[in-house]
Amino acid sequence: MEKFFRPKSIAIIGVNREKGKVGRTIFENLKGNIKVYPINPNADRIDNIKCYHSILEIRDKIDLAIIAVNSKLVPNTLEEIGKKGTKNVIIISSGFSEIGNKKLADKIKRIANKYKTKIIGPNSMGIISNGLNMTFFNGKIKNGDIGFISQSGALGSGILDITEKIGMKYFISVGNQINTSISDFLEYMNNDEGLSKICIYAEGLKNGNKFFKASKKSKKDIIVLKGGKTRKGKKAAKTHTAAISTDYEIWKGVMKQANVKVVESIREMLLSSYFKDIGRRALIITNAGGLGVLISDEISKFSKIVKIPENIIKKLNSVLPPNWSHGNPIDIVGDANADRYKKVLDIISKYKFFDYVIIGFTPQAMSEPNKTAEVLMKYKIPIFPVFIGKERISKAKEILNKKFIIIEDPIDLKFLRNIIK
Repeated sequence: MEKFFRPKSIAIIGVNREKGKVGRTIFENLKGNIKVYPINPNADRIDNIKCYHSILEIRDKIDLAIIAVNSKLVPNTLEEIGKKGTKNVIIISSGFSEIGNKKLADKIKRIANKYKTKIIGPNSMGIISNGLNMTFFNGKIKNGDIGFISQSGALGSGILDITEKIGMKYFISVGNQINTSISDFLEYMNNDEGLSKICIYAEGLKNGNKFFKASKKSKKDIIVLKGGKTRKGKKAAKTHTAAISTDYEIWKGVMKQANVKVVESIREMLLSSYFKDIGRRALIITNAGGLGVLISDEISKFSKIVKIPENIIKKLNSVLPPNWSHGNPIDIVGDANADRYKKVLDIISKYKFFDYVIIGFTPQAMSEPNKTAEVLMKYKIPIFPVFIGKERISKAKEILNKKFIIIEDPIDLKFLRNIIK
C-alpha cells in the first residue's frame, strides 16, 4: 500500500499532447512535485520533458504506474508494467464491468495475478495522498486530516471541489475494485495516526467481513454515505461501478454494529467531517424569533439548549434592547445590526457554559449581512451559521465560506448528531 500513497517515481501511460485530456492533466498535476515519466508511443517530448514510448524503455525503478489509455490497450499495457516489475497500478481507463465487459475485466485480473500486481480501478479517478495529486482533478487541494474513499470518481471530484476548507490527507477513487477494495483502504487508513475521520461513499461492498472487522476495531470516526438505497438506485449502481447493492435497512443495521455513522446526504457527510467532536450544550443567537424556534426544534432532538447564567443575562441586558428574549435562544430582535451580534459574542465567548453556538440570520431592514459575516470570522469558538435568504446574503456567504460551511435550512443541523459527544 505504501507505494500507492508514498511513491518516489510515477509513470503515466497515456499522456496526450493535447491539454485537457485525462492523462495530460494527471501529468501536469504531478510534474515538479515528484519524479514523473510521461509515456506516449507517438511523442518524444511533452512540456519539454522526455517522453517514453513504453515503460520498458525507462531504466529507473518505477514505484507506481497510472494507465489512462483506451480500455482495449489496457491488457498489453499491464503486461509491460508487469515485465518492468512495477507492482502498483492505478487504472483510470473505463469500459470494463461497469458496462458489462466482464471478459476484458477478467483478462486484466489474470494479468494482475500473473505479476502479483495491485490495482486501483479500473474506472478510477485516481488518488490524492499527502498533497500529491494523482488524479485528473485540477483544483486546489488542502492537506489535512480527513481520509475519503469513493466508489464514484466524478462524485469524488465534486466533493473535492467544495472541500478546500476541510483539508484532506487521502482521497481514493476505488473504481471497479478489481483486486483492491474499500475495505483494504479503510484498513490502511486505520493505521495512520494523522487521520481523524474517514468518509466513504459506497454503492456496495466487496470483502464485507473485512470491512466490518476494520470498522469495528477502528479508533477513528467512520462516516458512510450509501448510494443505491432504492430499487432504481441499485440498478444505477450496477451500471455505474458494477456494484451489487444490498437492502438499505440491512446495510444500516450492519453499519451500526460496526460503529459506523451513516449519513443521508453529501452535505451531511461533509459537515460531519469538517468539525471535530464537540459537547452537546447549544447556544442560539438569532435576529428572528421564528428562526430561533426552528433551530431549537431541530437541535433539541440530540442537544441540550443550555440555560444562560443570571450574571451573563445581566451583561447581555447592558448591550441589548429591553425586548430581547432574556433566554436561549438569544433573540437580539429584527433590527439587529452587525455590531449587536459582535457585542453578544464578545460577552459569551469569555465563558464556557455552552459547547457551540448557532448563529441565526435573516436579512431584515436594518440587517448588515456582510458585516455580520465578517464579525463571525473573528471568533475561535465553534460557530454554525444558519443564514436564510438569497441575493441579499450572497456576498455574506462568500465571506463565511472561507471559514465555515454555510447552513441554509435549520433541518441541515441534523448533521450535528454525528459530531457531538
